Amino acid sequence: MKQYWTKISQAFSPAECAEILSWGLKHKAQEGTVVTDKADVKIESARRCQVRWLDASSPVLTDVVARLRSFMLRANAQYFGVDCTDFWNLQLTEYQAGNAGYHQWHEDSGWIEQPGSMVWDRKLTAVLMMSDVKAYEGGLLKLDRKSLDEPFNCGDLVIFPSLLKHCVEPVTKGVRHTLVAWQYGPRWR
Repeated sequence: MKQYWTKISQAFSPAECAEILSWGLKHKAQEGTVVTDKADVKIESARRCQVRWLDASSPVLTDVVARLRSFMLRANAQYFGVDCTDFWNLQLTEYQAGNAGYHQWHEDSGWIEQPGSMVWDRKLTAVLMMSDVKAYEGGLLKLDRKSLDEPFNCGDLVIFPSLLKHCVEPVTKGVRHTLVAWQYGPRWR
């Protein structure tokens, strides 16, 4: 591994983000959950947000998924070197100031087997900022090891290994939207 994360500025234009967001917001929202050793559960002390699951095979998302996959595979070849084979559905995440939306420190790879728990072998996480930086306050994406100290503007994409702990600080004003994608692969060894 050559670095902990990479940022691609303006991977998508603000107009493209607005179009994706408009389509995505038509999908049913559900409370963001946390995976425990028993199931996916809502734990407000760990995560407060709404999520919408978007089917990556939808014709509306064909170009979006192709571009995300391309960015992720290129970043993997250049910086991370993990075994990636599969791409899963997308998560449109909404953090609102009205409930101080946030997500505590966590990893995206549920790679430890526990009784009754689903094991995911997420290898890479990609977070596409869908909101204009002026549309919200707070909501800073923090990454363990080497912080993301740069502005995270609409259309910017951050890619990192799914084992890297990260969090989203509480949104204190407005609404923050992101589109999250994952690359999967064979079991971690």
